[in-house]
Amino acid sequence: MARTAAEVRHNRGVKVERARENVFTVTASGSELSALVAGARLALDAMRASPDAPPTAIELLARVLDDFDRARERLSENQ
Repeated sequence: MARTAAEVRHNRGVKVERARENVFTVTASGSELSALVAGARLALDAMRASPDAPPTAIELLARVLDDFDRARERLSENQ
């Protein structure tokens, strides 16, 4: 039987704080972060497949995901 989101969530949810202008700190569980990144990867694939997608949005999202992958790699190396 599938569990509801309320049953799965064990923390207080994603928290977003403004560190300064245009800089944010996000606190999320591993599963919440995974869901956000998976959604971003799906969006990137969809934009790449669309002839109407703005190239700058594709480039920005691809760069953000690349940066995330490198940061995750560094985190794994330091553990």
